[in-house]
Amino acid sequence: MTDTKNERTRGRPRCFDRSAAVHTALSLFRQRGYDGVGVAELSQALGIKPPSLYAAFGNKHGLFAEAVRIYAAEEGKFIGEAVNRSNSLEEAVTNLLLAAAEAFCKCKNQPGCLILDGTRNCTDSNAQATTENMRQETKAFLKEGFSRLSTRDTDEMADYVLIAMTGLSGAARQGEKREVLVGAARRFAVAILQEEGSR
Repeated sequence: MTDTKNERTRGRPRCFDRSAAVHTALSLFRQRGYDGVGVAELSQALGIKPPSLYAAFGNKHGLFAEAVRIYAAEEGKFIGEAVNRSNSLEEAVTNLLLAAAEAFCKCKNQPGCLILDGTRNCTDSNAQATTENMRQETKAFLKEGFSRLSTRDTDEMADYVLIAMTGLSGAARQGEKREVLVGAARRFAVAILQEEGSR
């Protein structure tokens, strides 16, 4: 006789919501970074057993990679919005850094940027590669967006802006106040634009 009760407990539950699971994992990764969250904790938070997590996402890195894509599409959309609504390079750089300062301190228990800080000091090369690839995609977008607004060296400009954003993210994770981050963003923008304008 088949034990239907045991069969129902195997594998992922029928009500498994993949999107909700990824968003739950995303919150944990944002709070503590990739290395700070284990498979057991992720499984418990998602309400599934570790084998089910592996069946759904392959491994912890697979879940992280999916979370990074969701983060970029949802919370990282301010990047495209800030650049695309600008009519000059000065506006684009300033708007972007101010938007980053606001975004990075918006969630008090999840400050900073998952892509810029989620694998800081990480020991997993695959996780590092995931965030670095996303960073390079962001740089390519910035370079293209800036080039539509200026004839300056947009490759270096994109690098400077990403470095400034990394600093803002780190400061947000350390608990810096919003007004300080916004002030720093304005000064970063002025410094970047002056440096490029002096060449």
